[in-house]
Amino acid sequence: MTLLPMAMSAQVVSDFSNGIFKKAEIQKSTEADLHISDFSYQSEFSSSRSGVLEASRTKPFVAFTASALVPGAGQALNGKWARAGVYFAIEAAGIIYHLDRNAKARRQEKAYEAFTHKNWSVLAYAEWLVE
Repeated sequence: MTLLPMAMSAQVVSDFSNGIFKKAEIQKSTEADLHISDFSYQSEFSSSRSGVLEASRTKPFVAFTASALVPGAGQALNGKWARAGVYFAIEAAGIIYHLDRNAKARRQEKAYEAFTHKNWSVLAYAEWLVE
């Protein structure tokens, strides 16, 4: 049993491809394409925008944290001022409504306690227990 050398037994890929594979054309870059400024250091926040504004666009957690602290702040950081105002107004209205309902409940509780202290009697309670 003789082994044929690999060079003799291997076939060219183009024999099997039937023209499916196309040869990639390699573009040779010229020296004019590269400049020394292409290799200069550019920090993550080197744009004209402030660092927090740019970070909110590239890192969603910054916008999320801002909105957790102040409702609508994440939208404001992303430049959506109308939406930020709507979110802030809804949150403010909810807090005001909650405080108003809480105050009304306390007033009604005090009114109920005043009513019970005014109309309660030990004799009436004892008679009610005996019945």
